[in-house]
Amino acid sequence: MKVLLLAPQPFYQLRGTPIAVKRFAEACSRNGWRVDILAFHEGAPVNIPDVRVFRIPRIPWTRGMHPGFSLKKVACDVALLFSTVRRLRKERYDLVQAGEESVFIAMLCRWMGGPPYVYDMDSCISDQISGSHPILKPILPLMESLEGIAIRGASAVLAVCDALAAYAKSHGGRNITVLPDAPLCGPPAGRAAAERKEGAATAFMYIGNLEEYQGIDLLIEAFTLLARSDSRSTLDIIGGAREHIAKYAGICGEKRIAERVRFRGEQPPERLGEFMAEADVLVSPRIKGKNTPMKIYSYLQAGKPILATDIPSHTQALSPDFACLTPPEPDAMARAMGRLASDPALRAEIGERALRVARARFTPEAFDRTAFAFCDLVEGLLANGRRAEAAPSLRPC
Repeated sequence: MKVLLLAPQPFYQLRGTPIAVKRFAEACSRNGWRVDILAFHEGAPVNIPDVRVFRIPRIPWTRGMHPGFSLKKVACDVALLFSTVRRLRKERYDLVQAGEESVFIAMLCRWMGGPPYVYDMDSCISDQISGSHPILKPILPLMESLEGIAIRGASAVLAVCDALAAYAKSHGGRNITVLPDAPLCGPPAGRAAAERKEGAATAFMYIGNLEEYQGIDLLIEAFTLLARSDSRSTLDIIGGAREHIAKYAGICGEKRIAERVRFRGEQPPERLGEFMAEADVLVSPRIKGKNTPMKIYSYLQAGKPILATDIPSHTQALSPDFACLTPPEPDAMARAMGRLASDPALRAEIGERALRVARARFTPEAFDRTAFAFCDLVEGLLANGRRAEAAPSLRPC
């Protein structure tokens, strides 16, 4: 099976979607597929057996692209369209696997006689665009309609979470498979299982990018409220572009908590376990979105208590049985932080439950099993389609 995987983002980079693309390409390689990834011009090289990476032409003014909708991304998407057409003319592919907005490119190519496509649904495009650019809300029905057409045209849909699978089904999607992300690293070493003594400072930690939808403003405001009654707890923020770090460091300075908040920049996935070992509580303050943040699966694997907002992107993977869920409001989050900071036994209990869930449901082995099953499903669909095309048509006498 030869597959063209469209990745409309810089590849490879240490953030959610590129990491997911790399992980799925590795699974396809282990399953015997040959994969060509067509991505934007930026990104680090990768070395995966039977996987080649092609890129769109370099567009100088689009450097430093951040997640989400932007004019830079639109320009690169246009270049991706032409690059896709050229690649399909140059080589024969059995399938196009399209992530995010590249599904529209795959759909257009299919209409022009190109190969079937599957939709790698990592997010809801209409929600993502309207959420980050409220001015575009009036055209939300049009975006949803176009997204529905693309979903119905796909031979199969690979959704990253239950909410997106339900969305695809509501728009007529067929052959839907849910493939949750897996942890980026194993359990943290060192101080992973040991809680600090009662009365010691509590280390809160956030890992991820610093885009607006991640709720960093909420987290900093909640920590500011906590700091009024807790003079020892600290907050570590791992990840983020330089300009975002500068912005939030400035806010922390204005709120007079700068000496208790550390911005530690982007870190390679293999070091995340090392950083999580330093934490007492792992935080995900996301305020919007349907998809479950990739960090949640690594948080669970860490065996540390998770503090997260009780929005659907979290609650479809987390429950109060093994996480601390709170409304996305500063006062509510600050109270939850205070409760966890003052109760080491509660932290240990929640962390142990989280680790049991991770070992039962979210592992690299579970990811591979689901990915292989999806590959088998797609191969069967394509084989049936070829047989149907080859069957002689019956004419009436």
